[in-house]
Amino acid sequence: MKTIKLTSTLILLFTLLISCNNNDDDNNNSTPSNREIKYEITGTYSGHLDVVYSDVNGINKSEVITSLPWSKTITYPSNIIAIGIGSSSVIANAGVAGETGSMKIYSGTTIKRESNKVVGQNGLLIFDSQSYNFQ
Repeated sequence: MKTIKLTSTLILLFTLLISCNNNDDDNNNSTPSNREIKYEITGTYSGHLDVVYSDVNGINKSEVITSLPWSKTITYPSNIIAIGIGSSSVIANAGVAGETGSMKIYSGTTIKRESNKVVGQNGLLIFDSQSYNFQ
């Protein structure tokens, strides 16, 4: 479990570091007026998930989710440039093959990032890290 948790944290950190150089439509020279972000994980997955997300200070926070749906809403101060979320199964509490999961980042009511997965034969659900750049 510590290996997956460490891997998730490192992937999230790496994603946040490279996200500052994105040239997608979320990057402009003005600060968005809505800095309220909602992280959400939904689906039929019955196992436990270790989720790592950016807290209000931009620091990675880890939390174990024992059932879905799960969400966390945070209003970020203007000094936070980028945020993110990543999640993977807790091996000791895996789910069942064929179950589903969806991880989203919302700004207000708009979905900014989304990852949808189907659980494989091993019962594990591993989401790609998702990041959002405020600038």
